[in-house]
Amino acid sequence: MKKLGYTQVFIPIQQLLFRYVDEFIWTKTTLDGQVRSGNGHATRHAFEKAFIFGIGNYKIRKDGYKVPNVVAAPIRNASQKPDEQYALAESLCPGGFMIEIFARNHNLRDGIVSVGNQI
Repeated sequence: MKKLGYTQVFIPIQQLLFRYVDEFIWTKTTLDGQVRSGNGHATRHAFEKAFIFGIGNYKIRKDGYKVPNVVAAPIRNASQKPDEQYALAESLCPGGFMIEIFARNHNLRDGIVSVGNQI
């Protein structure tokens, strides 16, 4: 199987008229706050990226408030994202339409369209 780089993954998303805006980094921690390294090919991955895309005439907050792009939170279930990540996304574009791709059952949330083959 060929691995794709981030820019190659963006191509089909951009063909759907989404525009890359920014990204969040989730630094995975243990319950006591230590960085938790996981599996990896060359390095032991201790983070995940969440990409933010916009479509149409979306509005990003412009009132001087900038959300941090790094969340440090403990790992829970496999692939379960931290609640803080969703809160930051909502604060970036309050009331905006949100979609999560590659979602799993434990990531389902009210107000977010979830797409994935494990739902």
